[in-house]
Amino acid sequence: MTDLDAILARLKQSEQGVTEGPWEVATSCSWRRILRRFHGDGVIVPTVNPADKHPDLDARRKDLDFVVAYRDAGPALRQAVQDLLTASTHIEREPGQIRAVVERALAGLGSEGEL
Repeated sequence: MTDLDAILARLKQSEQGVTEGPWEVATSCSWRRILRRFHGDGVIVPTVNPADKHPDLDARRKDLDFVVAYRDAGPALRQAVQDLLTASTHIEREPGQIRAVVERALAGLGSEGEL
């Protein structure tokens, strides 16, 4: 499995069991939270832990893992797309060549592209 395959597999896995979207950031009532658009159901909502009175997030673990997975993959995917667009004007448009450009871009990112 290549770096690109691993990143895409991790993203696909993170989508399983996640609260259905679309999501939006709501800012009314002087506090921010992530809600399901058009439903108002809380997805990630700030709260205070009643046991220790510390700030916390009220969210399903799968939703939090989803946000983290997509955030972590973002730099590598952005760079891969940028490199692909740059290179696509100079290479023949054969799937193997384009994939190789994307995989080389990801391999050059080091720890930033690792999940």
